[in-house]
Amino acid sequence: MLVGRVAETIRDWGLKSGYFASVEDAAIFHDELTAMLLTQKVAFNSPCVQRWLRSSGASFDGQNWHWDPSTGGVRYSATGYKNPQCSACFINSVEDSLDSILTLAKTEGMLFKWGSGTGTNLSTIRGSKETLSGGGEASGPLSFMRGFDAFAASSSRAARHGAQPRW
Repeated sequence: MLVGRVAETIRDWGLKSGYFASVEDAAIFHDELTAMLLTQKVAFNSPCVQRWLRSSGASFDGQNWHWDPSTGGVRYSATGYKNPQCSACFINSVEDSLDSILTLAKTEGMLFKWGSGTGTNLSTIRGSKETLSGGGEASGPLSFMRGFDAFAASSSRAARHGAQPRW
């Protein structure tokens, strides 16, 4: 019953938005989606959603992107309230550079703002006391983790979702 309602709702949204070329295409989509859900080949709201938007060539620097049926592609939106994100949870990555770490902070903040959660593997960041290329010692991933957690706590949506796992 639940799978049927979900598949019908998504099919109906697609029909209303002009996503399908024909009613027959919408029916095929409905049947295939139902079969994939029932056989557990797909599941919605998985905590391991990858940033599929990158495959379209769009950059994802803490901005809200959504599918635009009028252009047949992804588009930046200034507000995530009219066109919400396609996923509730994003798995992020970070490189061992200050630029990448600060970009991650912005990305997570914007994801929280639009109601999503994040998970990030910080193991790529060098440990505390390791040497920096410009001299001095690294502060380590824990120092950045405290900052990321503070950003998450300041977002009422993130706090409501409890959405800032780290590993």
